[in-house]
Amino acid sequence: MRARRINERGSRRTKDKIFIHASLLLVFLTSLCILFQMPAVFAQEETEEIVAAVPLNFPPQYMVNKGTGQPEGFAIDVMDTVAKRSGLRVRYVVYDTWPDAFDAFRAGDADVIPNLGITSEREEYIDFTSSVEAFHISIFVRSSTSDIEGIDGLAGRRVAVVEDNKGMFIMQEWGKADLKIYNSMEEAFLALLSGDVDALVYPEPTVFQRATQSGLEGRIKTAGEPLLEVKRAIGVQKGDAELLALLDAAVKDFVKTPEYMEMYVKWYGEPEPYWNAGRVAAVMGIILALTLAAFAIWRYWSLMNFNRKLKESEARYRSLFDGSPDGIFLADPETGKILDVNPSASKLTKKSVEELVGLHQSELHPPSSEKYSKETFKRHVKEAKQNREVHPIELLVLCSDGTKIPVEVMAQMVSIGGKEVIQGVFRNITERKEAAEKLLRVNRALKMLSECSEALGAR
Repeated sequence: MRARRINERGSRRTKDKIFIHASLLLVFLTSLCILFQMPAVFAQEETEEIVAAVPLNFPPQYMVNKGTGQPEGFAIDVMDTVAKRSGLRVRYVVYDTWPDAFDAFRAGDADVIPNLGITSEREEYIDFTSSVEAFHISIFVRSSTSDIEGIDGLAGRRVAVVEDNKGMFIMQEWGKADLKIYNSMEEAFLALLSGDVDALVYPEPTVFQRATQSGLEGRIKTAGEPLLEVKRAIGVQKGDAELLALLDAAVKDFVKTPEYMEMYVKWYGEPEPYWNAGRVAAVMGIILALTLAAFAIWRYWSLMNFNRKLKESEARYRSLFDGSPDGIFLADPETGKILDVNPSASKLTKKSVEELVGLHQSELHPPSSEKYSKETFKRHVKEAKQNREVHPIELLVLCSDGTKIPVEVMAQMVSIGGKEVIQGVFRNITERKEAAEKLLRVNRALKMLSECSEALGAR
C-alpha cells in the first residue's frame, strides 16, 4: 500500500511538471507571436499618407458619392490600388473646380493629382508617372449644327473651353476663335446647350458621360476628327523623385493586370472589340479601293488616250472652224444665245466677235416680214434634234451698217466639249443671187425678142 501511494505521488509530480512545462512553452510561444506581430502593427500605424487633390465632378474619373460623401470614379480606384501596391495610404481633398485643385497643388497642399492629362504646360510644374490611359480632345456642337465640320469651322465663332484644360491651350494656340473660358465642364456644357456658344472643346469621355447621365446624348455630337490624343497619368509634385519612382513602378505593373481591365470596364463599359463591323468594313473597303484603283489607273490611261484624240479632233475642228470661208455660228439650243462665231461670221455681219456673242440667233436678221423669229429658231432646233440637221434655207443677215446680205443657212446639232450645240453655217449668196437675177433679165429679154420676132413674121 505504501509503495502504491509513493508511486501515485510520483505520478502526480510528473504530471505537474509536464503541465508547468507546457504552460511555460505556451507563454513563450505567445510572447514570440506578439513580438513578431508588433512590427506589423507599428508598420500599419506608420504607413505613409499622401494627399490627393481631385475636382468635384469630372466623370468617369471623379465624382462624389451622394451616400458616403466620398470621391469615387476610375481615377480614384486606380489611385487607391496603386497606393496600396506602393505601401501608401491616400487622403482625398475635393475641390470645386480644376483651377482650385491646381492652385492647391501648386501651393503644396497636395502630393498628387490622380489620372491627370499629360500636357507640356503641366509638365512645367508636375512630374508624371507612366500613362494609365489615353483619351481624345474633340470639338462638340449641338446636333442641329451643320456648318462646323472641323477646327476651320470655328474661325470667328464662340467656343467654350475650361480653364487649365488642354482644350483651352489648343484653341489659344490656334488663335482664330472667340474663346469663352469657364471654371468647370458643367458650365461650359450648359453654355453649349443653351446656345451661348457655338462649340465646346473638351475631352470626349467626360462630355459623353455627362450627356448620357443628363439624358441629353441626342442633343450634342462631335464635329470632325479629334484635335488631339492626350495620355493620362498620376501627377506628382515636381522634384519628388522618391514618390514618383514608387508610384511609377506600381502603375507599370498594375496596368498589365486583369484587375486593371475589370476596373476600366466598371467605369467605361466593355471596350469595343478590335475587329468590329466598322474595321471589317474598312478592310473590305481597302481591298475594294485597291481593286477600283487598279481599274481607275487603267481607265485613266484609256481616258488620257481618248482625251488626247479628242483634243486633236477639237483642234482640227477649230482649225476648220476658224479657216472656213463661210460664217459659222454656235448657239445654245435651249436659249438661242450665240456662244461662239468664227472670223468669217464677224466679217459677214461687220460686227466683232464680242458684239455677236450673247445675241439671240434671231437678232442676226432684219425686223421685216421675212424676219427669223425666236419661234422659228425653236422649230429649227426641234427639227435638228430629230434629224440632226435642218434643210438649207435662205435668209437675210442684217449687218452693223444697215445693209442686208442674203445667205443660205444650213444648221445641225453638234457636240462641242461634251455639250450639244446648234451649228449654223451662213454662206453669202449675194453673187449667186445677182447671177440669177442677171440670168432672169437675159431670159426676159430673149423672150421679148422672140415675141417681137414672131410678131414681125406674122405681118
